[in-house]
Amino acid sequence: MKPTTIRRADLAAGLTGSQGVLGSNFMGLDILPPVMVSRQSDTFFKPVFTDKALTIDIAALARATKADYQRLNYRTTEDTFATKDEGLEDAIDDVQGALVLAQFNAEQDCANGVFLNLQRAMETAYASYLFDAATLFLSYKGDVTTEWDNAAATIYKNVQDTFRTIINRIGGVLPAGVERCLSVSSKVYTAMQSNTELKARRAGGTYNVKSTPQPAMSEMEMAQILEIERVTQGRAVNGSTDVWDDEYALCSLRYAGNDLSIPCLGRTFVWAEDGADRFIVETYREEPRKTVVLVRNNVQRYAFNPACAHLLGNIHT
Repeated sequence: MKPTTIRRADLAAGLTGSQGVLGSNFMGLDILPPVMVSRQSDTFFKPVFTDKALTIDIAALARATKADYQRLNYRTTEDTFATKDEGLEDAIDDVQGALVLAQFNAEQDCANGVFLNLQRAMETAYASYLFDAATLFLSYKGDVTTEWDNAAATIYKNVQDTFRTIINRIGGVLPAGVERCLSVSSKVYTAMQSNTELKARRAGGTYNVKSTPQPAMSEMEMAQILEIERVTQGRAVNGSTDVWDDEYALCSLRYAGNDLSIPCLGRTFVWAEDGADRFIVETYREEPRKTVVLVRNNVQRYAFNPACAHLLGNIHT
């Protein structure tokens, strides 16, 4: 039986300063932004996208005397979430801690290392879940004609046509606060830098960088060139293997607010337990002569609206 753990708010606060909750290498939490919930499991309401839900009888907008107004049908439906406890831990030998105490904070360094590896493990779970053409996006997928590592690929058209398809599914209007997000592996993102059309659009745009040679396009600049709100690239590796498959590019609608009835691909539900920390750090003693540092959270990755996205295949040779 493990000894009682001690909640370490000081170490949790240090995580943000050193690695960041998202970090520059991780995009899973960006595709499915976190939403804090007060219960481990509960019911919520999500939007429904069917012809009946989206069709409005224009002729019936005018209300006759003593008649009712036209009422929308099936705007939302019930769904449920259930978070799971996830975490990693590492141990600091008392001798090791004493040796580095004069120069470093052994507990904070250990917590940061555990946190980084927890993020990497979570990113692997996001990639497996989201880049899934066989199940999650079985009905919402399609291959591009020309791979994006071909300089002649029509990346701009692929992206614009895909988001037009997605937005038409939800009624033809992009709600306020919802972002169009393109997510690719770092290998695909690097290939996009050499695309002939994107380079030409960059040279002719107001976002043009006046230098020779021009630096690599940032995610923000790439989004401007593609005329969408957000571009993310996944750089994480698991061992020597890229976490995100370069076969795919995900076009999705992203929303980070608290209203779960707003059309978006999904969210990461985070159970707040007895605090508002997204990641919790705890320590406990273990004999012989070790302090164990645990970093954990309680989450569910849930793409509850796959109709709000489209998975493009045949992206890289």
